[in-house]
Amino acid sequence: MAIEQRGECLNLGIAVGSGMNVRAIPVIGLALLKQDSVLSAYKLILRYQKLIGDSTNAQLIKQQVGPQERQALLRFHFVSSTGAIGTLSYEAAMAFCVKIARTVAAKQWRPTRVCVQRREPCEELEQYFNCAIGYGAPHHEIHFQADDQAAHSELQQGIVAEKHKAISQVPILLLEQHLASGELSCKSMAQLLSMSEKTLQRRLSAEGTSYRALLDTLRQEKAVLCYGSQTSASVK
Repeated sequence: MAIEQRGECLNLGIAVGSGMNVRAIPVIGLALLKQDSVLSAYKLILRYQKLIGDSTNAQLIKQQVGPQERQALLRFHFVSSTGAIGTLSYEAAMAFCVKIARTVAAKQWRPTRVCVQRREPCEELEQYFNCAIGYGAPHHEIHFQADDQAAHSELQQGIVAEKHKAISQVPILLLEQHLASGELSCKSMAQLLSMSEKTLQRRLSAEGTSYRALLDTLRQEKAVLCYGSQTSASVK
């Protein structure tokens, strides 16, 4: 579905998705822009969706194309509707995810391929995604290079977490990423969030918690999950 505006054909999905502000995403806007690759940014936003119990769903799939080439794709699973409204919802989400990648990596970033369920070609889709588009596909997907790195521009480095009210959720998400390889100190976490250690502790205290409390809670949750999986395995 498209509408005519000032003599031009406007795809509402692309217009909505590309017009969303990455930095304004509740809780994780800052953390998202601090990711070191497009892949890690997508992983973070999918974890956030699970945290808030969002009804939408997407799947991140990594593929080994060659000995030194890794591809990945983001596959969307929202509703079964393939009507006009459903199609626009998919395309809006895809446009926003590409905007996230272009904010994290570079304005010129583009997928290697995009797949959509709509059968008729759409010039606006082709212009926005700037890559090969597979029409009439069984799934809506964004294919990209798994090793695409972040640009870390001055704009990204200058963003502060003062704009995010629920600051306690940001360290939780970042700690989940680092627990497997080692813990982040409170000082290191504060540096990632572009604030002083004292400011981070003050912000957390205002929410009735502390950095140590967040870390201990996350450790306990991981321990419970690990014990539960071991118990299930022994029962089998």
